[in-house]
Amino acid sequence: MKGIDRDPRPRLTANDPAMRVSFAPASDRAAAINAAVAIFRREGVVVLDDLIDPALLKRCRRQIEERADGWDVPNRERHLGSFPGRHTANLVIDGAIAEPDIFASPILRALDKIILGPDCVLESFGLLVSLPGAPDQERHFDGLLFEEAELDALLPAAAISIAVPLVQLDEQTGTTAFWRRSHRRHYQGGPPDFAPLVPVGSALLWDFRSVHSGRANHSDLPRPVLFSVHSRDWWMEPKREWATHYRKLMISRRVHELFDKPMRDFTVRAELTD
Repeated sequence: MKGIDRDPRPRLTANDPAMRVSFAPASDRAAAINAAVAIFRREGVVVLDDLIDPALLKRCRRQIEERADGWDVPNRERHLGSFPGRHTANLVIDGAIAEPDIFASPILRALDKIILGPDCVLESFGLLVSLPGAPDQERHFDGLLFEEAELDALLPAAAISIAVPLVQLDEQTGTTAFWRRSHRRHYQGGPPDFAPLVPVGSALLWDFRSVHSGRANHSDLPRPVLFSVHSRDWWMEPKREWATHYRKLMISRRVHELFDKPMRDFTVRAELTD
């Protein structure tokens, strides 16, 4: 992951219909999926509204608070983190977190197959935490294939980041700001032009090449976000040598035993736990 530099704070974009797609029960799912893919490919980021039942996410948050010891405490060896006040904590896919809507939403899987191809995999799954007082991130992209040759803008997506907040992302808790279409053109500077309000139940998807910046957490509580990476089967995130106890994808054995073959293929990189 490469930092680029800092930027002015953008205005929060509460509801830009050109950047959001609703998956409410009454919506036309096929049309919504096509619309989301079109926005993602054009802009490098899209908000999926009404994706997950907020009550299910509330259960996930309760489970994390009860079982995931130390998730909100910085630990360089145990967590993955490159920016001040932020880290990604280990999570085991079990209990409420093992509900397919959480780690393998049918809608996300349908998007995957269009954007990444039929053999895409779940590369990682964890809890992205921004602690109270965490500053704005430096603007950055999550990764490129051929940075030195500037070829990435010509290629289809190799990996996508997916953020599912467990608290609303707004001016107080902070959101993520984006430079739209930066996955398709060389970064030219200037402020970001998209900083969405993301309610609980919605998700943010962005191309690994998109330039973005997590915003400061001005609240008194941590900002927990379920964070996953989906990728083509030949792609893999680079390891961070200092995070010796970080595990990018863990699934309980009892959950894994219930998976059918397509789900086992999707989670083929998982480490199984008791």
